[in-house]
Amino acid sequence: MKICKLKLLILYILIFVSNCTYSQKYFITGCVKDSLTSQFLINANVSLTDLKTSYTTQAITNSEGVFKLENISKGNYELVIKFIGYNTLTQNIIVDNKNILMLDTKLLKQETQLKAVTVVSAKNKAFINFSGNKIILNVSQSPIASGGNVLDVISRAPGILLQNDNITFRNKKTLILIDGKPSNLSGNDLQEMLASISANTIDKIEILPSPSAKYDAQGGSIINIILNKINYEGINGNFNVGIGIGKNLKNNVGFNINYKKSNINLGLAFNYFYNPQYYDNNSIRFIDASLKIHQSEYETRTRNNNALKLSFDYNITKNTVLGITVKGNTNLLNRSLAIVSNFQSQNQNIDTASNTGTNGNIVVHNPSINVYYKTKIDSVGRTITINTDLFDYQKKWDEQSATFYQKSNNPSILNLQNNTILKIKTYSFSIDFSEPIKNGKIDLGLKTMFSNNRNEANWLTFKNDVWVNDITKSNLFIYKENINACYFSLEKMFKDSWVITTGLRGEQTNTSGTLINDGSKINKNYFNIFPNIDIQYVKDPSHIISVKYRKEIERVGYNVVNSFLKYISQYNFSQGNPSIEPEIYHSVDFNYTLKQSLVLGINYINTRKLIAPIYKSGANNSIISTIDNLGASNLCYWYLNLNKAIGNVWTSNLTGGIGFLSIGTNEDSYKSNISTWGYLIQSNNIFQFNKGLNVELFCAYTGPTMLGIYRISGAFNSSVGISKLVLKNNATIKLSFSDIFNTQIQKSETRFLGININENRKAESQFLQCSFSYKFGNKNMVSKKNRQTKADDIIKRIAE
Repeated sequence: MKICKLKLLILYILIFVSNCTYSQKYFITGCVKDSLTSQFLINANVSLTDLKTSYTTQAITNSEGVFKLENISKGNYELVIKFIGYNTLTQNIIVDNKNILMLDTKLLKQETQLKAVTVVSAKNKAFINFSGNKIILNVSQSPIASGGNVLDVISRAPGILLQNDNITFRNKKTLILIDGKPSNLSGNDLQEMLASISANTIDKIEILPSPSAKYDAQGGSIINIILNKINYEGINGNFNVGIGIGKNLKNNVGFNINYKKSNINLGLAFNYFYNPQYYDNNSIRFIDASLKIHQSEYETRTRNNNALKLSFDYNITKNTVLGITVKGNTNLLNRSLAIVSNFQSQNQNIDTASNTGTNGNIVVHNPSINVYYKTKIDSVGRTITINTDLFDYQKKWDEQSATFYQKSNNPSILNLQNNTILKIKTYSFSIDFSEPIKNGKIDLGLKTMFSNNRNEANWLTFKNDVWVNDITKSNLFIYKENINACYFSLEKMFKDSWVITTGLRGEQTNTSGTLINDGSKINKNYFNIFPNIDIQYVKDPSHIISVKYRKEIERVGYNVVNSFLKYISQYNFSQGNPSIEPEIYHSVDFNYTLKQSLVLGINYINTRKLIAPIYKSGANNSIISTIDNLGASNLCYWYLNLNKAIGNVWTSNLTGGIGFLSIGTNEDSYKSNISTWGYLIQSNNIFQFNKGLNVELFCAYTGPTMLGIYRISGAFNSSVGISKLVLKNNATIKLSFSDIFNTQIQKSETRFLGININENRKAESQFLQCSFSYKFGNKNMVSKKNRQTKADDIIKRIAE
C-alpha cells in the first residue's frame, strides 16, 4: 500500500506543478486493490456522478490498479467502483480548490471471502493454474519438464491427449500458437517441431478451452506456447544445461540474455537440443481367415535442433511501442528405419519376407519474422495493434532405401532414392482495435493470410547400375491458400453478476492446388460465419456458472491435400487426398467453478464431415493410409478438474473425463456406424518443501477410446521429478524420471472397408534427465513498468 501511495504522491506533485496556471481544471486519481491479497484490480470500473447535474464521468483501472478522472468541476460527487466478484464501493467526495484530488487506496472486498488464501511468490507458483477461461502451465515450476521437450510438457496438461498425429483437449481438436502466432503446421510436421524444442525455452503454456472471435476459427481449443522473456531493467539473463539417459544419451544447452534501458528492450536467446529417440511399431493385418501379414518397424531419429530468437522493442512515445522478433529453428534429423514384412498362411509361407532399410537425413529450416506496432490513442484506453508476420518453412529429405524380396523362387532387390523438398511461405497481416466501455470492452479486427506451398518429390530407381527417375513416384505439387477474416467481440458485465462475451467472426477461404505431372487442379472457395457466446453468472466469486457456444472449423494441413503416393514398404503406402472438405463443428459447454479450484462441466460437440485417418486397399495386398471425410459425429463429454492445496506442502491437480462418441460413416463410400465410451484420469502432485526443494509426481491412465476408425486400448503413464534451489536461490538443479514403468504404448485395431489390422506403437518415453539453470543480473531492479523515478513513466501508467 505504501508503494501505491508513493505513486499517487509523485503524480500529485508532477501534475500540480505542470497545471498550476490552469486552476479551472481538476483531476481525481486513486488506486484499487483486493482488500485481502493487496493485488491490483485491473479493469475495475470507476464512475463519478455529479450530485447536482447527474452527469457521470467514467474510467477503468490500469495494469497497476490506478485510475484517473479528468476535467472535473468543483462540487459534490458520488464515486462508485465495481469489479466482478467484489462488493461495490460507494463514497461521497468533495472537489474544492485542489487541482488534484488524490484519494486513499480503495480496498475492495470479495463478496464471500475465502477462509484461507495463500499468496505465493513467483518462484513458488503452482505448475497448473486455473485463471478464468484459461488453464496455465508454469513450465519452470515442473521438475519433470527438465531436459524434456515441449511435446512432453503438453502431453501432461489437464485434459490433453496425444493420439497418432492429433493433439486434443477434452476430445476437441486444438490450434497450436507460439507467442500468440499460429505455428502454421499440422500432423506429424507439427509434432516433430514440438518434439525438437527444449522445454527449458518455455515460460508457460496457456490453454484456452473456448476462445473468443478474436482468435482464428481453426481448432476448437487453443494451446499457446509462450517462450521465455526477461523484463527486468539493465542486463539480465539465464543459462541452462541438461543431460538425459534413455537408450542413448541426449543433451541440451542454452542461454537467454536481455538488455532493458529507457525506451529500449533487446533480447537474445539460443538453445541447442540433441535428442535421439527410437520408435518400435508392430502390426498384424488379416487378409482373410487363413492369410495375414506381420510387419515390424524399428526406427531411430536423432534430432539436432538449434533455435535462435532475437527481439527488439522500442517505445516511440509513452503510449506507442514498435517491436520486431526474429526466430529461427534448424533441425537436422538423422533417420534410420528397418521394416520386416512376413506374408503368412496357416499352412505355408507365401513370399516369406521382405526387408526394407531406409537411411538418410531430413533438414528443416524454420525462420519467422514478426513486426508489431501498438499505440494507445487516448487516455480512456483505446488501443490499435498492427502485426505483420512472415513464416518460412523448408524441409528437405535425402534418403535411400533398399527392399529385399525374399521370394522362394525369384528373390530380388529394389533400391530407391528419395530427394524431396517441401517449401511453405506464409504471409499475414492483422489490425486489432480495442475500446474499453462501461463495465466491459469491444474488440474489432481484420486479418489476411497468404500461403504458398511447393512440394517436389524426386524418386530414383537403381536399374542396370544407374539411377533412373521413377515417374510413378516423382511429382510436383503446388498449393496456395488465402484466408481473409474479420471479427467483432463484446465483453460486458450486467447487474454486477452477469458477464457476457459474444462475438462474430467471418472467414473467406480461397485454395488452389495443381499436380504438375497429370495437370490436375483443385480450386475451392468458401465463406463461413463463426458465432460464439460465453455467459457467466458471477454473483459470488466462489461460485461461477458459465455456458458457452462456439462454431469452429478444421482445415487440413497442406500435406493432406497432396495426392502423392509415398512408398514405405512392399505392403504400405501413404497418400494425400486433394478432394477432402473442411470439417465444421458446433460446441456447447456448460461448467461450474467452485472457489477457482474445482471445475465440473459437460461438453457436447456435433461435427459434419469428420476428418479422420483411414486405410484403403492397394495393389498386390498392400494398403494405403490416407485422410478422408467420414459422416457426422456426436460427442458428449463430462469432465472434472480439481486443484487443491493439501496441508502446507502438497498441491494436487486431478483431472477426469468420460465421454461417449458416435461416428456415422454412412457416406457413399463408407457404410457403417461406430460408437464407443472413453475416459481419462490424470493426477499431478507437487510437494513444496523448505529451502527451495520441490518434488513432482505425475500419473495418468487413458481408457479405451476411438480416433476415427481406430479403436485404441487404454494406457498408463507415470513420471517423477525433483528440483532444488541452490547458490542463494539463483540456480536450480532438477532430476526427473519419465514413464517409470515404460508403459506408454498405443495399441489399436481397425475393422474398416474389409481391412483388419492390429497395431502396437511405441515411441521411446523412458528417460532419466538432469538439468542445471542459473539466473544472473540485478533482479532487485524492477522493470521500467514498475519504476517511479521518471515523470513520463508515472504519467504513462496513469494514462493506461
